[in-house]
Amino acid sequence: MHGQNTHRSGNIALILAGLHQNLTYNVLFRVVDTENNATFLARGAAADVWKVHDLPLSPNNGQDVPYVSKILRISPGDFDDDNLDNEDSEASEDEGEHDELATWDAFVKTYNDKVSEWTTLRHPNIVSVYTHEEDLNLHVEYCSNGSLRDFLKTSVGNKVNKIDVISDILAGLEYLHTLNPPIVHGNINAGKLFVGADGRTKIGEFGLAALCYPLAPLASAITFTGFSRCMSPELLDMDPDDDIPLVSGMPSDIWALGCTIFEVIVEKLPYFEYTHDIKIQRAILIGEKPGRQDNLLKDDACGRKLWPILESCWLMDPNERPSIQRILSLFPGDLSDLAASI
Repeated sequence: MHGQNTHRSGNIALILAGLHQNLTYNVLFRVVDTENNATFLARGAAADVWKVHDLPLSPNNGQDVPYVSKILRISPGDFDDDNLDNEDSEASEDEGEHDELATWDAFVKTYNDKVSEWTTLRHPNIVSVYTHEEDLNLHVEYCSNGSLRDFLKTSVGNKVNKIDVISDILAGLEYLHTLNPPIVHGNINAGKLFVGADGRTKIGEFGLAALCYPLAPLASAITFTGFSRCMSPELLDMDPDDDIPLVSGMPSDIWALGCTIFEVIVEKLPYFEYTHDIKIQRAILIGEKPGRQDNLLKDDACGRKLWPILESCWLMDPNERPSIQRILSLFPGDLSDLAASI
Protein backbone atom coordinates (compact mmCIF):
# COMPACT_ATOMS: atom_id res chain seq x y z
CA MET A 1 0.00 0.00 0.00
CA HIS A 2 2.85 2.39 0.79
CA GLY A 3 3.98 4.40 -2.19
CA GLN A 4 0.93 3.62 -4.34
CA ASN A 5 -0.84 6.30 -6.32
CA THR A 6 -3.48 6.41 -3.63
CA HIS A 7 -6.22 8.61 -5.00
CA ARG A 8 -6.08 7.08 -8.50
CA SER A 9 -6.03 3.46 -7.36
CA GLY A 10 -9.14 3.96 -5.27
CA ASN A 11 -7.41 3.14 -2.01
CA ILE A 12 -8.63 6.36 -0.51
CA ALA A 13 -8.03 6.35 3.22
CA LEU A 14 -8.60 8.76 6.09
CA ILE A 15 -11.98 9.78 4.60
CA LEU A 16 -14.49 11.12 7.06
CA ALA A 17 -17.93 9.62 6.55
CA GLY A 18 -19.44 10.78 9.83
CA LEU A 19 -18.71 13.07 12.75
CA HIS A 20 -20.85 11.43 15.42
CA GLN A 21 -20.29 8.22 17.32
CA ASN A 22 -23.52 6.76 15.89
CA LEU A 23 -22.22 7.13 12.34
CA THR A 24 -19.46 5.17 10.66
CA TYR A 25 -16.27 5.79 8.75
CA ASN A 26 -15.37 4.24 5.43
CA VAL A 27 -11.64 3.71 5.41
CA LEU A 28 -10.27 1.65 2.54
CA PHE A 29 -13.85 0.40 2.15
CA ARG A 30 -13.82 -1.09 5.64
CA VAL A 31 -16.63 0.12 7.91
CA VAL A 32 -15.99 0.36 11.63
CA ASP A 33 -18.62 -1.65 13.46
CA THR A 34 -19.68 0.91 16.03
CA GLU A 35 -22.23 -1.40 17.64
CA ASN A 36 -19.93 -4.31 18.46
CA ASN A 37 -16.29 -3.45 17.94
CA ALA A 38 -15.68 0.26 18.41
CA THR A 39 -16.40 2.96 20.96
CA PHE A 40 -16.08 6.66 20.21
CA LEU A 41 -13.66 8.30 22.67
CA ALA A 42 -12.98 11.86 21.59
CA ARG A 43 -12.79 14.40 18.79
CA GLY A 44 -9.26 15.73 18.60
CA ALA A 45 -7.80 18.64 16.71
CA ALA A 46 -7.15 16.64 13.55
CA ALA A 47 -8.59 13.19 14.21
CA ASP A 48 -11.54 11.37 15.70
CA VAL A 49 -10.49 8.79 18.27
CA TRP A 50 -12.04 5.33 18.62
CA LYS A 51 -11.38 2.42 20.94
CA VAL A 52 -11.47 -0.77 18.85
CA HIS A 53 -11.80 -4.32 20.16
CA ASP A 54 -10.99 -6.42 17.10
CA LEU A 55 -8.17 -7.06 14.61
CA PRO A 56 -5.09 -8.28 16.51
CA LEU A 57 -2.20 -5.95 15.81
CA SER A 58 1.56 -6.25 15.95
CA PRO A 59 3.38 -6.13 18.39
CA ASN A 60 0.65 -7.81 20.44
CA ASN A 61 1.69 -11.30 19.30
CA GLY A 62 -1.70 -11.89 17.74
CA GLN A 63 -3.62 -11.27 20.95
CA ASP A 64 -7.06 -9.73 20.65
CA VAL A 65 -6.59 -6.60 22.78
CA PRO A 66 -8.22 -3.16 22.65
CA TYR A 67 -6.37 -0.46 20.77
CA VAL A 68 -7.00 3.11 19.71
CA SER A 69 -7.74 3.99 16.08
CA LYS A 70 -7.33 7.63 15.08
CA ILE A 71 -9.10 8.68 11.91
CA LEU A 72 -7.69 11.88 10.47
CA ARG A 73 -10.27 14.32 9.16
CA ILE A 74 -8.38 14.79 5.91
CA SER A 75 -9.37 13.69 2.42
CA PRO A 76 -8.20 14.22 -1.18
CA GLY A 77 -10.85 16.92 -1.52
CA ASP A 78 -8.92 19.10 0.92
CA PHE A 79 -6.07 19.43 -1.57
CA ASP A 80 -6.01 21.69 -4.60
CA ASP A 81 -7.18 19.87 -7.76
CA ASP A 82 -4.50 21.56 -9.84
CA ASN A 83 -1.85 20.21 -7.51
CA LEU A 84 -3.31 16.71 -7.77
CA ASP A 85 -3.42 16.86 -11.57
CA ASN A 86 0.15 18.11 -11.77
CA GLU A 87 1.67 16.01 -9.01
CA ASP A 88 4.40 14.69 -11.30
CA SER A 89 5.62 18.14 -12.28
CA GLU A 90 8.96 19.19 -10.89
CA ALA A 91 8.95 21.67 -8.05
CA SER A 92 10.94 24.83 -8.53
CA GLU A 93 14.26 25.05 -6.76
CA ASP A 94 13.04 27.61 -4.26
CA GLU A 95 10.13 25.42 -3.19
CA GLY A 96 11.65 23.74 -0.16
CA GLU A 97 10.44 21.38 2.46
CA HIS A 98 7.23 23.38 2.97
CA ASP A 99 5.79 22.00 -0.29
CA GLU A 100 6.19 18.33 0.64
CA LEU A 101 2.53 18.08 1.72
CA ALA A 102 1.10 20.05 -1.22
CA THR A 103 -0.78 17.09 -2.73
CA TRP A 104 -2.85 14.24 -1.33
CA ASP A 105 -0.34 11.66 -2.58
CA ALA A 106 2.53 13.59 -1.03
CA PHE A 107 0.70 13.76 2.29
CA VAL A 108 -0.08 10.02 2.25
CA LYS A 109 3.55 9.19 1.48
CA THR A 110 4.85 11.44 4.26
CA TYR A 111 2.24 10.07 6.67
CA ASN A 112 3.13 6.46 5.83
CA ASP A 113 6.83 7.18 6.24
CA LYS A 114 6.20 8.72 9.66
CA VAL A 115 4.00 5.86 10.84
CA SER A 116 6.59 3.33 9.67
CA GLU A 117 9.16 5.19 11.75
CA TRP A 118 6.90 5.33 14.81
CA THR A 119 6.17 1.59 14.72
CA THR A 120 9.85 0.91 15.42
CA LEU A 121 9.84 2.80 18.72
CA ARG A 122 10.14 0.66 21.84
CA HIS A 123 10.21 2.30 25.25
CA PRO A 124 8.10 1.91 28.41
CA ASN A 125 7.30 5.64 28.36
CA ILE A 126 6.29 5.78 24.69
CA VAL A 127 2.83 4.79 23.45
CA SER A 128 3.22 1.87 21.03
CA VAL A 129 2.20 2.40 17.40
CA TYR A 130 0.98 -0.79 15.72
CA THR A 131 1.51 -1.95 12.17
CA HIS A 132 -1.70 -2.49 10.26
CA GLU A 133 -1.95 -2.80 6.49
CA GLU A 134 -5.72 -2.59 5.95
CA ASP A 135 -6.11 1.17 6.24
CA LEU A 136 -4.28 4.39 6.96
CA ASN A 137 -5.76 5.01 10.39
CA LEU A 138 -3.21 5.53 13.13
CA HIS A 139 -3.47 2.49 15.42
CA VAL A 140 -1.89 2.93 18.83
CA GLU A 141 -1.75 1.35 22.26
CA TYR A 142 -4.84 1.83 24.43
CA CYS A 143 -4.03 3.50 27.77
CA SER A 144 -6.96 2.80 30.05
CA ASN A 145 -6.44 5.82 32.33
CA GLY A 146 -6.71 8.26 29.45
CA SER A 147 -4.76 11.46 29.02
CA LEU A 148 -2.54 12.71 31.83
CA ARG A 149 -4.51 15.97 31.91
CA ASP A 150 -7.77 14.12 32.60
CA PHE A 151 -6.14 11.54 34.89
CA LEU A 152 -4.75 14.17 37.27
CA LYS A 153 -8.30 15.43 37.83
CA THR A 154 -9.53 12.03 39.08
CA SER A 155 -9.52 10.89 42.69
CA VAL A 156 -6.76 8.39 41.90
CA GLY A 157 -4.70 10.75 39.77
CA ASN A 158 -4.97 13.51 42.35
CA LYS A 159 -2.94 11.34 44.74
CA VAL A 160 -0.26 10.29 42.27
CA ASN A 161 3.40 11.02 42.99
CA LYS A 162 4.08 13.86 40.58
CA ILE A 163 7.81 13.23 40.57
CA ASP A 164 7.11 9.77 39.18
CA VAL A 165 5.00 11.38 36.45
CA ILE A 166 7.71 13.90 35.59
CA SER A 167 10.36 11.16 35.60
CA ASP A 168 8.28 9.19 33.09
CA ILE A 169 7.94 12.22 30.80
CA LEU A 170 11.66 12.96 30.93
CA ALA A 171 12.56 9.34 30.19
CA GLY A 172 10.26 9.22 27.18
CA LEU A 173 11.51 12.50 25.74
CA GLU A 174 15.14 11.50 26.30
CA TYR A 175 14.47 8.36 24.27
CA LEU A 176 12.97 10.35 21.37
CA HIS A 177 15.67 13.03 21.36
CA THR A 178 18.61 10.61 21.55
CA LEU A 179 17.51 8.44 18.64
CA ASN A 180 19.57 8.65 15.46
CA PRO A 181 18.10 10.68 13.88
CA PRO A 182 16.22 12.23 16.81
CA ILE A 183 12.43 12.44 16.76
CA VAL A 184 10.86 15.80 17.55
CA HIS A 185 7.43 15.45 19.14
CA GLY A 186 6.15 18.86 18.09
CA ASN A 187 3.23 19.15 20.51
CA ILE A 188 4.13 17.97 24.00
CA ASN A 189 1.43 18.77 26.53
CA ALA A 190 -0.52 16.92 29.21
CA GLY A 191 -3.27 16.16 26.70
CA LYS A 192 -0.82 14.22 24.51
CA LEU A 193 0.54 12.15 27.39
CA PHE A 194 -1.33 9.02 28.40
CA VAL A 195 -1.53 6.87 31.52
CA GLY A 196 -1.59 3.10 31.29
CA ALA A 197 -3.33 0.67 33.60
CA ASP A 198 -0.10 0.39 35.61
CA GLY A 199 -0.04 4.15 36.25
CA ARG A 200 2.92 4.77 33.96
CA THR A 201 2.88 7.98 31.93
CA LYS A 202 3.64 7.62 28.21
CA ILE A 203 4.27 10.08 25.42
CA GLY A 204 1.87 9.69 22.52
CA GLU A 205 1.10 11.31 19.16
CA PHE A 206 4.74 12.17 18.50
CA GLY A 207 4.79 14.15 15.28
CA LEU A 208 1.13 13.71 14.29
CA ALA A 209 0.06 17.21 15.27
CA ALA A 210 3.18 18.73 13.71
CA LEU A 211 2.44 16.83 10.50
CA CYS A 212 -1.17 18.01 10.33
CA TYR A 213 -0.70 21.59 11.55
CA PRO A 214 0.35 22.99 8.11
CA LEU A 215 -2.80 21.44 6.61
CA ALA A 216 -5.20 23.35 8.85
CA PRO A 217 -5.83 26.05 6.18
CA LEU A 218 -6.71 23.31 3.66
CA ALA A 219 -8.94 21.08 5.78
CA SER A 220 -11.91 22.81 7.37
CA ALA A 221 -12.45 19.85 9.71
CA ILE A 222 -9.06 20.42 11.36
CA THR A 223 -8.85 22.87 14.22
CA PHE A 224 -5.90 23.73 16.42
CA THR A 225 -7.65 25.94 18.95
CA GLY A 226 -5.53 26.00 22.10
CA PHE A 227 -2.51 24.66 20.21
CA SER A 228 -0.57 27.84 21.06
CA ARG A 229 -0.33 27.25 24.81
CA CYS A 230 2.85 25.18 24.58
CA MET A 231 4.30 26.76 21.43
CA SER A 232 7.73 28.33 21.73
CA PRO A 233 8.35 31.91 20.56
CA GLU A 234 10.34 30.89 17.48
CA LEU A 235 7.32 29.00 16.15
CA LEU A 236 5.27 32.20 16.22
CA ASP A 237 7.86 34.82 15.31
CA MET A 238 7.75 34.36 11.56
CA ASP A 239 7.37 36.55 8.49
CA PRO A 240 3.61 36.92 7.80
CA ASP A 241 4.37 36.97 4.06
CA ASP A 242 6.26 33.67 4.25
CA ASP A 243 4.28 30.55 3.35
CA ILE A 244 6.76 28.18 4.99
CA PRO A 245 4.90 26.29 7.74
CA LEU A 246 6.09 26.10 11.32
CA VAL A 247 8.70 23.42 11.94
CA SER A 248 9.36 22.33 15.51
CA GLY A 249 12.83 21.39 16.70
CA MET A 250 14.19 19.89 19.88
CA PRO A 251 14.43 23.32 21.60
CA SER A 252 10.70 23.76 20.92
CA ASP A 253 10.07 20.41 22.60
CA ILE A 254 12.07 21.62 25.61
CA TRP A 255 9.90 24.75 25.88
CA ALA A 256 6.79 22.55 25.74
CA LEU A 257 8.32 20.18 28.31
CA GLY A 258 8.58 23.10 30.74
CA CYS A 259 4.93 23.95 30.06
CA THR A 260 3.92 20.35 30.72
CA ILE A 261 5.85 20.09 33.99
CA PHE A 262 4.25 23.38 35.04
CA GLU A 263 0.80 21.94 34.38
CA VAL A 264 1.63 18.79 36.35
CA ILE A 265 2.87 20.58 39.46
CA VAL A 266 0.52 23.60 39.43
CA GLU A 267 -2.51 21.81 37.92
CA LYS A 268 -3.23 24.79 35.70
CA LEU A 269 -2.76 25.26 31.97
CA PRO A 270 0.17 27.31 30.70
CA TYR A 271 -1.02 30.90 30.24
CA PHE A 272 -4.12 29.94 32.22
CA GLU A 273 -5.08 33.62 32.56
CA TYR A 274 -5.84 33.73 28.83
CA THR A 275 -8.67 32.03 26.96
CA HIS A 276 -8.13 33.04 23.34
CA ASP A 277 -5.23 31.91 21.17
CA ILE A 278 -4.48 35.40 19.89
CA LYS A 279 -3.87 36.64 23.44
CA ILE A 280 -1.73 33.61 24.24
CA GLN A 281 0.36 34.18 21.10
CA ARG A 282 0.81 37.86 21.92
CA ALA A 283 1.93 36.97 25.46
CA ILE A 284 4.48 34.49 24.10
CA LEU A 285 5.91 36.96 21.59
CA ILE A 286 6.38 39.75 24.15
CA GLY A 287 8.30 37.39 26.42
CA GLU A 288 5.67 36.52 29.01
CA LYS A 289 6.38 33.12 30.57
CA PRO A 290 3.81 30.27 30.60
CA GLY A 291 3.64 30.53 34.38
CA ARG A 292 5.08 32.36 37.37
CA GLN A 293 6.67 31.02 40.52
CA ASP A 294 3.96 32.66 42.61
CA ASN A 295 1.48 30.31 40.91
CA LEU A 296 2.93 27.57 43.14
CA LEU A 297 1.33 26.73 46.45
CA LYS A 298 3.28 28.14 49.38
CA ASP A 299 4.13 24.68 50.70
CA ASP A 300 5.12 23.27 47.28
CA ALA A 301 8.79 22.53 48.01
CA CYS A 302 8.98 20.25 44.99
CA GLY A 303 7.78 22.97 42.62
CA ARG A 304 10.24 25.48 44.02
CA LYS A 305 13.14 23.09 43.49
CA LEU A 306 12.01 22.48 39.93
CA TRP A 307 11.37 26.12 39.07
CA PRO A 308 14.91 27.01 37.90
CA ILE A 309 14.68 24.14 35.41
CA LEU A 310 11.36 25.46 34.10
CA GLU A 311 12.88 28.92 33.71
CA SER A 312 15.71 27.44 31.64
CA CYS A 313 13.17 25.65 29.42
CA TRP A 314 11.49 29.01 28.77
CA LEU A 315 14.51 30.98 27.59
CA MET A 316 13.52 33.04 24.56
CA ASP A 317 16.61 32.05 22.56
CA PRO A 318 16.12 28.39 21.56
CA ASN A 319 19.89 27.89 21.40
CA GLU A 320 20.18 28.70 25.10
CA ARG A 321 17.64 26.14 26.27
CA PRO A 322 19.07 22.99 27.84
CA SER A 323 19.00 19.63 26.11
CA ILE A 324 16.97 16.83 27.63
CA GLN A 325 20.23 15.26 28.82
CA ARG A 326 21.19 18.50 30.57
CA ILE A 327 17.78 18.69 32.25
CA LEU A 328 18.14 15.14 33.52
CA SER A 329 21.57 15.97 34.92
CA LEU A 330 20.03 18.78 36.97
CA PHE A 331 17.83 16.33 38.85
CA PRO A 332 19.46 14.65 41.87
CA GLY A 333 19.72 10.87 41.60
CA ASP A 334 16.38 9.23 40.93
CA LEU A 335 14.49 12.27 42.25
CA SER A 336 13.82 10.46 45.54
CA ASP A 337 14.78 13.49 47.62
CA LEU A 338 12.31 15.64 45.68
CA ALA A 339 9.62 12.99 46.05
CA ALA A 340 10.16 13.04 49.80
CA SER A 341 9.34 16.75 49.86
CA ILE A 342 5.84 16.28 48.46
